[in-house]
Amino acid sequence: MKSLVAVLLLCCPLTLIADQGHQHHFDANEKIGTVHFPISCKGQQAAFERGVALLHTFWYDQAAAQFKEIATKDPSCAIAYWGEAMSIFHQIWDRPNDATLKKGLGMVQQGQKAGAKTQRERDYIDALAVFYRESGYAD
Repeated sequence: MKSLVAVLLLCCPLTLIADQGHQHHFDANEKIGTVHFPISCKGQQAAFERGVALLHTFWYDQAAAQFKEIATKDPSCAIAYWGEAMSIFHQIWDRPNDATLKKGLGMVQQGQKAGAKTQRERDYIDALAVFYRESGYAD
């Protein structure tokens, strides 16, 4: 038992050192890949694609902030609410609880109310609405 504790104590500093380069902000030189996801919101294409790239690299908090900024700048950008709702579903490490499902459903309903300008955007929003509505939370 003592040797197990000693090994664990030795490993802890190594994980802290390994995490020192891990940043929780991005700059112009960020390496998150490229995404092509056309949207109808004027002047928001690059910001939206950055948000989707952040989703695909599991930077959910940063993705949520990116989509929220788009929705703040352009409340009629319905697909931005879809992005926000996508960013609170962390499918790899936890199942959404009732509070998350309720919050996600509210976000996609905002997107539905905003009225997406293309059928493709409406389809994305409506598909996510089904997920949030039928995943256990009764609205």
